[in-house]
Amino acid sequence: MRDDRQTFSPALRIAMIAILTAVTTVFTLLIRIPSPAKGYFNLGDAAITFIALAFGPVIALITGGLGTALADLIGAYVQWAPISFLVHGLQGFIIGVIFQLKPTRTYFAMIAGAAGVVVMSVGYALGGTVLMGIGPALSELPGNIIQSVAGVVIGIPLLITVTKAYPPILHFAGSWTLRPALQQDIVQRPSLIEMRVSLQNSRIGSRNIHRIPEGKSLSVGGGASSFKIFLFSVPKRLGEIRNDDGKYAFVPFRKEYFPLLSNPVSDCLGVDIIVRTSTGKSLILYFQEWESPLEQINRVMRSV
Repeated sequence: MRDDRQTFSPALRIAMIAILTAVTTVFTLLIRIPSPAKGYFNLGDAAITFIALAFGPVIALITGGLGTALADLIGAYVQWAPISFLVHGLQGFIIGVIFQLKPTRTYFAMIAGAAGVVVMSVGYALGGTVLMGIGPALSELPGNIIQSVAGVVIGIPLLITVTKAYPPILHFAGSWTLRPALQQDIVQRPSLIEMRVSLQNSRIGSRNIHRIPEGKSLSVGGGASSFKIFLFSVPKRLGEIRNDDGKYAFVPFRKEYFPLLSNPVSDCLGVDIIVRTSTGKSLILYFQEWESPLEQINRVMRSV
């Protein structure tokens, strides 16, 4: 088990802020429905909710405020830009802070999203009162509630979908926390483990990158195995890799496929494991802690 919090270089932090700000701006401008109070309904709340849940309160504060304010400036709603900056920035911050209390619980994402709905709706009601008067501002309130609720309804499933397709995204979240102690549930989670296979392209996305909870195991082999050997003829569940109190052990099930193994490999990370395919070809399995592309770049930049 290791500390998953990243120490990104300033250049990478700025790049990530720029990218996520652009994403928020695009979501805000993508669908615009004019409102009676000279504003507009949009999907910016979905981007803010996703960013707050995935990257934490600090990054959501910055990108939520900047992204929506830029969208107002680009879309000729200049009078709303300062209000959007303050309200949506605070919305993302509140969602991120609350979610950090229990970042592994979906219901807490809903609670955080509900708090964001309150912040956004009340914030725009107050801002609209300053700009247009209390009557037009109150007429906008139902629409703002619907918009912010829609953002939660879209943002939470989007987070779930993205993390299933690319689990390492949560690997970056710890770098953006306001109080790292609040994210102890995430920080102390087991490391992501990657399996590489000789003669097999390692650039296959996250298919062979998994997190193994303590006391649990994942299968290794062909077919529907969790860690899958592609392109070569091997049966499923040739063996498994176990996490025993932070130490990883490889246990062969089909020993006829492991001619050099008579016992489990008690500490298998960084160890070459020879497996023989059904056609007699020898392959090397290699397990290691996964290092993200951002980590690799950051490590190189820190070494310069």
